Parts: sequence; C-alpha cells; structure tokens
Amino acid sequence: MARVAIWNLPAMVSGSIVTVLEQNGHDCIFPPEIVEWMRHSDTDIPVAVGTFVLEELLKLKEIRGDAILVAILASKDTISYASTLLGGAQAILTEEYDPIAIVEAIDLGYRGLAVIPAGALLALATHFPTPIEPPLSDQELAWMVELAHGRTIERVAMDSGFSNRHFNRLIKTTYGKLGTTNKMDALLEARRRGLL
Repeated sequence: MARVAIWNLPAMVSGSIVTVLEQNGHDCIFPPEIVEWMRHSDTDIPVAVGTFVLEELLKLKEIRGDAILVAILASKDTISYASTLLGGAQAILTEEYDPIAIVEAIDLGYRGLAVIPAGALLALATHFPTPIEPPLSDQELAWMVELAHGRTIERVAMDSGFSNRHFNRLIKTTYGKLGTTNKMDALLEARRRGLL
C-alpha cells in the first residue's frame, strides 16, 4: 500500500489515524518538514494527510503533481474550502471525520477521484451561483456588435436573412446565453464580459 506522511496534526488525532491506516496496510511516517519530505520522496505516488496552509499545498503539488493530499480542515468556511481545493488537495475532511474516511480518501485518490464534503460543495455553489453559460457563436457575437452600434433588431434580422419572427427567437437564445432576457441587459452583460 502507501507510505503516508502525517503532517501537523495533534498527537491524539494522529494516533488514531495511524492505527487505522496501519490496519489497512499503509506505512505511516512523521516527517520533520513536509515540503522536504515530498521533494525527496521515493514512493510512486506520495500521500500526505494533515492540516496544511495554502502555500504548503501549492508547493507540494508543484514538487509532485501526482501526490495525493488529504486535508483536514478545522474551519468550514467557503474560503477554506476553496483555497484547499485550489491548492491541490484531492480530499477535504472536516474535524468530525471518521479515521476510516482517510483510508477511503486515499483509495479514491489513487483512482483519480476526490472527496469533498457536501457542505463544501454547497458553500462553493452558493458563493459562485452564476452558471457558466455556453459561449456566443461568431454569428451571435456579430449580432450583438450590430445592436451595440444602434442597429435595430428588424434591420439586423433583415441583413442576416431572417424573418423578424425567426430572428426574435434566435436573439432571445443569444440573450439567454448571456443570462439575460432583453436587449439592453444583454448588451450590458456582453460589455461587462468584454465581448463588446
């Protein structure tokens, strides 16, 4: 199984983690410095479990992009979740985790999967509620440019070879891609996104 570096955890917590990891065939070590350990690790895929600061996570991933990092968070706020994910952790566990969850997180990490608490997903989803809209086609962008230059919808429809009725359906779809429902809001949103 894996050689697992235990990092920056209280002795009482790390003792129960080590017991469970060793019962599941993992070898545990306590490196004096996690970045140096990662730099000199001779394992196929290094695994580290602990509480990390963002700079440590980034450095560990820079050294070994294939490392499996299981982060245990004390706080359950959106910033902690986001920075831990951006830092490269494959798994986030909060302090209420069951030690067997670490074994499961490591196993999932080997398969390229992540463990993220439902609360983290909810916090991130509500913090960034705007869905990613499909990009505008070249034609739709050209229509928006013409409208931004003051041309009427009827004129753009005629120049594009569409009936007013058909073009209105097409342009409403374009507005929807921008997350809007009318011409003025669509033009403002397109400008905000740097499309115009």
